[in-house]
Amino acid sequence: MTDEEAFLAALAARPGDDLTRLVFADWLDERGDGRAAYLRLVVEVAARIKANRSCRRLASQAGPLAEGIELSWREVAGKRFSLRLDSFEPAHKLVTIGAVRGVTGAGLWEAKSLVESAPIVVRERLLLEDANCLRHQLEFGYWDGIWQEEGKFDPEAERCSRVSILNCVR
Repeated sequence: MTDEEAFLAALAARPGDDLTRLVFADWLDERGDGRAAYLRLVVEVAARIKANRSCRRLASQAGPLAEGIELSWREVAGKRFSLRLDSFEPAHKLVTIGAVRGVTGAGLWEAKSLVESAPIVVRERLLLEDANCLRHQLEFGYWDGIWQEEGKFDPEAERCSRVSILNCVR
Protein backbone atom coordinates (compact mmCIF):
# COMPACT_ATOMS: atom_id res chain seq x y z
CA MET A 1 0.00 0.00 0.00
CA THR A 2 1.39 3.41 -0.98
CA ASP A 3 1.45 6.34 1.44
CA GLU A 4 -1.36 8.02 -0.48
CA GLU A 5 -3.48 4.86 -0.33
CA ALA A 6 -2.85 4.73 3.43
CA PHE A 7 -4.04 8.32 3.86
CA LEU A 8 -7.14 7.64 1.80
CA ALA A 9 -7.88 4.44 3.74
CA ALA A 10 -7.56 6.35 7.03
CA LEU A 11 -9.96 9.05 5.80
CA ALA A 12 -12.40 6.46 4.49
CA ALA A 13 -12.39 4.81 7.93
CA ARG A 14 -12.67 8.14 9.81
CA PRO A 15 -14.20 10.75 7.49
CA GLY A 16 -14.40 13.38 10.24
CA ASP A 17 -10.66 13.23 10.95
CA ASP A 18 -9.42 16.66 9.94
CA LEU A 19 -6.00 16.16 11.51
CA THR A 20 -5.29 13.28 9.10
CA ARG A 21 -6.68 15.42 6.29
CA LEU A 22 -4.25 18.26 7.16
CA VAL A 23 -1.27 15.89 7.51
CA PHE A 24 -2.22 14.47 4.10
CA ALA A 25 -2.30 18.04 2.73
CA ASP A 26 1.22 18.65 4.09
CA TRP A 27 2.39 15.38 2.52
CA LEU A 28 0.87 16.42 -0.81
CA ASP A 29 2.50 19.87 -0.56
CA GLU A 30 5.91 18.25 -0.06
CA ARG A 31 5.38 16.55 -3.40
CA GLY A 32 4.15 19.69 -5.18
CA ASP A 33 0.62 18.28 -5.48
CA GLY A 34 -2.06 20.97 -5.84
CA ARG A 35 -4.74 18.79 -4.25
CA ALA A 36 -3.41 19.97 -0.87
CA ALA A 37 -5.17 23.33 -1.34
CA TYR A 38 -8.51 21.56 -1.78
CA LEU A 39 -8.06 19.61 1.46
CA ARG A 40 -7.08 22.71 3.40
CA LEU A 41 -10.07 24.59 2.00
CA VAL A 42 -12.66 22.02 3.08
CA VAL A 43 -11.11 21.86 6.56
CA GLU A 44 -11.12 25.66 6.87
CA VAL A 45 -14.73 25.94 5.71
CA ALA A 46 -15.78 23.26 8.22
CA ALA A 47 -13.91 25.09 11.00
CA ARG A 48 -15.64 28.37 10.12
CA ILE A 49 -19.03 26.69 10.12
CA LYS A 50 -18.30 25.13 13.50
CA ALA A 51 -17.25 28.54 14.88
CA ASN A 52 -20.40 30.10 13.39
CA ARG A 53 -18.32 32.34 11.11
CA SER A 54 -19.06 33.21 7.53
CA CYS A 55 -17.61 30.88 4.91
CA ARG A 56 -19.39 32.03 1.74
CA ARG A 57 -16.42 33.64 0.03
CA LEU A 58 -14.15 30.78 1.03
CA ALA A 59 -16.66 28.10 -0.07
CA SER A 60 -16.88 29.74 -3.49
CA GLN A 61 -13.24 28.72 -4.09
CA ALA A 62 -14.14 25.01 -3.91
CA GLY A 63 -15.37 24.70 -7.50
CA PRO A 64 -12.20 26.03 -9.15
CA LEU A 65 -9.98 24.01 -6.80
CA ALA A 66 -11.96 20.82 -7.48
CA GLU A 67 -11.50 21.12 -11.25
CA GLY A 68 -8.99 18.57 -12.42
CA ILE A 69 -9.18 16.51 -9.22
CA GLU A 70 -10.79 13.12 -9.70
CA LEU A 71 -14.27 12.85 -8.21
CA SER A 72 -13.45 9.49 -6.62
CA TRP A 73 -10.48 11.07 -4.82
CA ARG A 74 -12.55 14.06 -3.61
CA GLU A 75 -15.27 11.70 -2.38
CA VAL A 76 -12.80 9.91 -0.11
CA ALA A 77 -10.44 12.73 0.85
CA GLY A 78 -12.96 15.58 1.09
CA LYS A 79 -15.55 16.36 3.71
CA ARG A 80 -19.33 16.31 3.43
CA PHE A 81 -21.70 19.20 3.94
CA SER A 82 -25.44 19.68 4.26
CA LEU A 83 -27.57 22.38 2.69
CA ARG A 84 -30.19 24.06 4.87
CA LEU A 85 -32.97 26.30 3.62
CA ASP A 86 -33.10 28.88 6.40
CA SER A 87 -35.91 31.10 5.13
CA PHE A 88 -37.53 32.44 1.97
CA GLU A 89 -38.96 35.72 0.84
CA PRO A 90 -42.76 35.38 0.79
CA ALA A 91 -42.92 37.16 -2.58
CA HIS A 92 -40.63 34.45 -3.99
CA LYS A 93 -42.30 31.41 -2.47
CA LEU A 94 -43.19 29.81 -5.82
CA VAL A 95 -39.70 30.42 -7.19
CA THR A 96 -38.22 28.90 -4.03
CA ILE A 97 -40.47 25.85 -4.33
CA GLY A 98 -39.32 25.42 -7.93
CA ALA A 99 -35.67 25.76 -6.88
CA VAL A 100 -36.12 23.21 -4.07
CA ARG A 101 -37.67 20.80 -6.58
CA GLY A 102 -34.67 21.26 -8.87
CA VAL A 103 -32.13 20.81 -6.09
CA THR A 104 -33.80 17.85 -4.36
CA GLY A 105 -35.76 16.09 -7.11
CA ALA A 106 -38.82 16.31 -4.84
CA GLY A 107 -42.34 16.48 -6.18
CA LEU A 108 -44.38 19.66 -5.96
CA TRP A 109 -46.16 18.78 -2.71
CA GLU A 110 -42.97 17.63 -0.99
CA ALA A 111 -41.04 20.72 -2.14
CA LYS A 112 -43.85 22.98 -0.90
CA SER A 113 -43.77 21.20 2.45
CA LEU A 114 -39.99 21.58 2.69
CA VAL A 115 -40.14 25.30 1.91
CA GLU A 116 -42.90 25.88 4.44
CA SER A 117 -40.90 23.95 7.07
CA ALA A 118 -37.86 26.24 6.85
CA PRO A 119 -35.39 26.15 8.45
CA ILE A 120 -34.84 22.62 7.18
CA VAL A 121 -31.99 20.58 5.70
CA VAL A 122 -32.84 19.91 2.06
CA ARG A 123 -29.70 17.98 0.99
CA GLU A 124 -27.03 16.08 2.89
CA ARG A 125 -23.64 14.49 2.30
CA LEU A 126 -22.57 16.90 -0.44
CA LEU A 127 -19.04 17.76 -1.47
CA LEU A 128 -18.29 21.40 -0.70
CA GLU A 129 -18.24 22.46 -4.35
CA ASP A 130 -21.67 20.86 -4.92
CA ALA A 131 -23.13 22.35 -1.73
CA ASN A 132 -21.94 25.81 -2.74
CA CYS A 133 -23.37 25.51 -6.25
CA LEU A 134 -26.74 24.28 -4.97
CA ARG A 135 -26.78 27.01 -2.29
CA HIS A 136 -26.46 29.59 -5.01
CA GLN A 137 -29.23 27.98 -7.06
CA LEU A 138 -31.60 27.96 -4.09
CA GLU A 139 -30.80 31.51 -3.05
CA PHE A 140 -31.44 32.98 -6.47
CA GLY A 141 -34.28 30.73 -7.64
CA TYR A 142 -32.61 28.58 -10.30
CA TRP A 143 -34.51 25.53 -11.49
CA ASP A 144 -35.02 23.55 -14.68
CA GLY A 145 -32.25 25.47 -16.39
CA ILE A 146 -33.66 28.98 -15.88
CA TRP A 147 -32.97 31.78 -13.46
CA GLN A 148 -36.11 33.22 -11.91
CA GLU A 149 -38.81 34.45 -14.23
CA GLU A 150 -36.47 36.48 -16.45
CA GLY A 151 -34.84 33.39 -17.91
CA LYS A 152 -31.24 34.26 -17.09
CA PHE A 153 -29.07 34.85 -14.07
CA ASP A 154 -28.72 38.41 -12.89
CA PRO A 155 -25.87 38.79 -10.38
CA GLU A 156 -27.69 41.79 -8.90
CA ALA A 157 -30.94 39.84 -8.52
CA GLU A 158 -32.78 39.81 -5.25
CA ARG A 159 -32.30 36.67 -3.19
CA CYS A 160 -35.34 34.43 -3.07
CA SER A 161 -34.18 32.61 0.04
CA ARG A 162 -31.47 32.33 2.66
CA VAL A 163 -29.47 29.11 2.60
CA SER A 164 -26.66 27.82 4.81
CA ILE A 165 -24.00 25.20 4.32
CA LEU A 166 -23.56 23.02 7.39
CA ASN A 167 -21.02 20.39 8.44
CA CYS A 168 -22.27 16.90 7.85
CA VAL A 169 -20.95 13.78 9.54
CA ARG A 170 -20.98 10.82 7.17
